Amino acid sequence: MSDIDYNEKFEVLFVPGARTRYTIITSGRAGGKSHAVSGALVEDTYNDGYNTLFTRYTMTSAEDSIIPEFRDKVELFGCEEDFEITAKDVINKVSGGAIMFRGIMVNRKNQIAKLKSIAKLKRFIIDEGQELDDESLFDQVDQSIRSKEIDNELWIIWNPPRDKNNWIYRRFFKEPGVDITYNGIKDDVTYIYVTYLENQENLSQSFLDIAEKTKKKDYEFS
Repeated sequence: MSDIDYNEKFEVLFVPGARTRYTIITSGRAGGKSHAVSGALVEDTYNDGYNTLFTRYTMTSAEDSIIPEFRDKVELFGCEEDFEITAKDVINKVSGGAIMFRGIMVNRKNQIAKLKSIAKLKRFIIDEGQELDDESLFDQVDQSIRSKEIDNELWIIWNPPRDKNNWIYRRFFKEPGVDITYNGIKDDVTYIYVTYLENQENLSQSFLDIAEKTKKKDYEFS
């Protein structure tokens, strides 16, 4: 559907049935990951009637913070008539597939049990993964994505923290011996690593100037 030229590292996100169970997308600010992920997910809703659950540790208002990114892609692709967009969901009226936006923690209560009960769930995405500090919550999700009818996927989108004791770093990078900058597949995990340097054509010169001054002090810009 899309004729947008995304960074080739994101191409695997647009190919149904060609992905691993786990996908780890690592990027600091302005790497283009939000644009690519939202575009890929909007396109993917046409492939079947299954659902993608897009979560953050806390998500107070998807309508203000995330839904606009997905609405932008629907408009960019010129397929507004195919979608119903609410405060919490982007629903493909052609296929019945949906992207659902929920928080893992709501009013200080763990919502994992409720999230796992969503029907026809094929993909669980954790955005801002560095905010999820409880590995057991991820394990509960991991064990619940087990449909026989379709490939099951878990994506983690994150800005790697300075703390190397972070469970995502330990589990998906340190223990399997994978460098944080690796792009490729290992042990049923797809790794995507991008930086703002690969997205310069979409960034203002003023931002690039600030980034160059900041990246030595702030890991998110590296």
